[in-house]
Amino acid sequence: MTELKNYLFELCSESAPSGREELLCSLERLVRPYADECYRDGAGNLIAVKKCGVPGAGRLLLDAHADEVGLVVTDVDERGFIHFANHAGIDDKILPASTVTVLSSHTLIGVVSSIPPHLDKGGKEKKVIKAKDLVIDVGLDADSARKAVKVGDFIALRSSCTELRNGLVLGKSFDNRAGCAVLVKVLSLLGSIRPRRDLYFCFSASEEFNGAGASSAAFLTEPDEALVLDTTFAVSPYTPASRGKKLGGGCAIGISPILNTHMTESLIGAARSRGLPYQTEVIAGRTGTNADNIARSRAGVPTALISLPLRYMHSAGEIVSLSDLETAVLLVMGFIEYRAGGKR
Repeated sequence: MTELKNYLFELCSESAPSGREELLCSLERLVRPYADECYRDGAGNLIAVKKCGVPGAGRLLLDAHADEVGLVVTDVDERGFIHFANHAGIDDKILPASTVTVLSSHTLIGVVSSIPPHLDKGGKEKKVIKAKDLVIDVGLDADSARKAVKVGDFIALRSSCTELRNGLVLGKSFDNRAGCAVLVKVLSLLGSIRPRRDLYFCFSASEEFNGAGASSAAFLTEPDEALVLDTTFAVSPYTPASRGKKLGGGCAIGISPILNTHMTESLIGAARSRGLPYQTEVIAGRTGTNADNIARSRAGVPTALISLPLRYMHSAGEIVSLSDLETAVLLVMGFIEYRAGGKR
């Protein structure tokens, strides 16, 4: 579990919002030693390939999106404050007083403006302030700020990873670096195993924006089947059990009209045969993950979905259980054995 935690913490130490996935430099360094091929495609996906060595043996795509939610610079005003737009999935209500990383030519640390309660005579602290009415302070005057920051620079939430009690960890971008860490660990465990099909590990771009990365990867790699790893809502003070999954209860196996029933049954079978805890997540329609785009690629790709329970999604303080990540690794390994089993 220590190695898996280290993968997660290293991946989350870097900022790579949708559109800047290439900034996740540690990812390629982690996967390249275990892959027969490793490359970036035109959509910004990082793809690592484990070859079976048999021409025409088929292909299994394993996908986890590498991007995170973020903001984008729209202006630098005459006071040196940075104006921005919500670029990919951050709730406006969490922004005031959040620390951020501005991904300019020289990385800058800043804080989103907030109103001290002493000065808030109009009760604005009780209202959600829209992103367009907030600014970021990086501690520079107007001339310096305009030299350092340009319109179109991306911005990421900032926090460090921390271990909590009971095997829980806290940090930013666990959605979906947790899934990426699982796939890195799976790739490392394959070692000298040669699967019956080529395995394509896709660390995809732009999921938080529009899922274009997964669509492109599925078109490029032409898989026979696909397995998507992402996150889902965990039970929290604001998420009832009917809407969330238990942290530490195992990953959630998706059940949806867009997901392939036989592959879903293979996941459940792999979990049961190995005594792994798992949960099911019934989704009435689209899953809201890369599974949606992959499943309808080309003439259609049979697709299954595993989701890791996560609290406080799209914030700088997300929480996951390391035991869920460890279980996900074992489940994916079991699924590979079921659908593309191999030998040493």
